Amino acid sequence: MLNLKITGGTLVTAQGQSRQDLGIADGRIAGLYPSGQAPDAEETVDAGGLLVFPGFVDAHFHCRAPARPDREDWTTGTASAAAGGVTTILEMPIADPGVHSAEVVRERRTLGERDAVVDFGLYGGGGAARDDILGMAAEGVIGFKIFLHAAPPGREREFLGLTATDTPSLHRALSWITETGLPCAMHCEDNAIIEQRMAELRAAGRTDPPAHHASRPPFVEALAVAQVLVLARETGAQVHFPHISTGWAGRMIADAKSQGLPVTLETCPHYLLFDEESTAELGPFAKINPPIRAREDRLAMVELVRSGAVDVIGSDHAPYTVEEKERGWADVFAVPAGSPSIQTMAPALLDRAVAGDFRLEDVARLLSEAPARRFNLPHKGRLEPEADADLALWDPSGHWTVRLDDLFSTSRASARIYDGRAFRGRITRTLLRGRTVYQDGQLTAEPGTGRFLRPILSASSV
Repeated sequence: MLNLKITGGTLVTAQGQSRQDLGIADGRIAGLYPSGQAPDAEETVDAGGLLVFPGFVDAHFHCRAPARPDREDWTTGTASAAAGGVTTILEMPIADPGVHSAEVVRERRTLGERDAVVDFGLYGGGGAARDDILGMAAEGVIGFKIFLHAAPPGREREFLGLTATDTPSLHRALSWITETGLPCAMHCEDNAIIEQRMAELRAAGRTDPPAHHASRPPFVEALAVAQVLVLARETGAQVHFPHISTGWAGRMIADAKSQGLPVTLETCPHYLLFDEESTAELGPFAKINPPIRAREDRLAMVELVRSGAVDVIGSDHAPYTVEEKERGWADVFAVPAGSPSIQTMAPALLDRAVAGDFRLEDVARLLSEAPARRFNLPHKGRLEPEADADLALWDPSGHWTVRLDDLFSTSRASARIYDGRAFRGRITRTLLRGRTVYQDGQLTAEPGTGRFLRPILSASSV
């Protein structure tokens, strides 16, 4: 007998939509059945009128625990994930200290296993020493992360082992990471140009919020991407390009993929929904790195998604307090970049799919199947027998207007770019390994429900 069956719903995968029932046993998908023909189960969920997606995999999540619980902790961050249909998060290695050694990986794993309500993987810092890179790989990191720009002043400890700001260091780091067989996510903005621009703007008395865009124009991203593509070809590294914000950089990566380079392209919902004009009044609350771009880049990124050139969409969930952000009205360079966004990620994309920007099947590919494949998690992101029974149930007839008080993030009050935004459709239920962890506005799982995920390197990563 099945533990649970989901009946009456429409299953959505990258390959299409189908009216099938889904059976679950021991936390895994036991089978797919013609509607009404699933075997008996201990429990039945009626999904009539709902679309059933594979649980979403957020490949770009930042948590602030344990050093800054005023920003976020593992429970509130992963509760936000569950409420947005996300059943797996991959945590970036900005921490205190930065994830630069096997010891820090073990500490973060222990913290996640104690407090997370969804499953999680961990990145390691790709700018660390070779022995530390190999040690982190042995501890089970999902991949590595390198920033091409320097650590923000005052946050050097958080970025320990995460940066490579000159070409020799970057080449060396990618060569070492290649030995592990794991992918490396590269934050691509040219450090020298950024520092030069910021110094010039400060000298001119420009510290107002628009100065952030002026300090990081589109060519800063494209220049860094070009450098990394050359080094990826030279070293054989599997490079993942997160939060790409410009058509220029996106097309360069797409061209490299067409030539057989093992690279993947990620963007974020804020680059598809907003532009710098529409967010100007939000000032520092819309400060994100890379910046939210002009309308032409937003349209270019939508087209890259529609064409299939974008492989993954990640939230870049980056919580900071209102007090931290408010200081940016006087000096935008003095405040951190980022916004809480994991709970709104899937609803935003599903809304845009309904609007015709792309297909619902694309959402299943971008948020579930492709990130699971890229990061070697063969049991995640699929609606197939033996896959983990991770599901997001979405009501296409529903509506959701974002109210900051309804978000689960500790830093919910900083998510002003989404405040009041109306989305068509509504996530009604999220299941993790067959267990309901969120339903109709309520978290139903306890801290410690989430499991640590190791990559399985026999799976295809591209």
